[in-house]
Amino acid sequence: MTDSDTYFQLQQFYAKQMQNLDGGDADAFAASFTADGVFVHYPHDEVQGRDAILTATREGVARTRALGVVRRHWFGMLEVTAGPDSTICTRYSAITSAVNADGEVRLEPTCMVEDVLVATGDGGYLNHRRTVRRDDVEGPK
Repeated sequence: MTDSDTYFQLQQFYAKQMQNLDGGDADAFAASFTADGVFVHYPHDEVQGRDAILTATREGVARTRALGVVRRHWFGMLEVTAGPDSTICTRYSAITSAVNADGEVRLEPTCMVEDVLVATGDGGYLNHRRTVRRDDVEGPK
């Protein structure tokens, strides 16, 4: 069981992390991962290390901007458990929308996301491992 202060801090962590991504700040998004962080997004490949996450995020932001859309992420149904070695494990639903310049909104495939977070010691967190499983794609569970 997680106390309410920790739960609130985690909600704030995710709000900031995803607002950075949605705002196109690839540097800030990548900085929310540990140096040896891992990002897995089925059905795509695994990206290892903060530098590789930064490169992949910059490429994703550029693709999104080239399409002329604004993408927004919403995380909900957050479940928090204690993990090994003082880590925190989270699991939550993710919905992503994309809106074009004409105001047309498209919902993208929903996902289940599992993270392993580490505390930074100053009340913050870094993401050590993120696994995103799209609901329309079969991937390892």
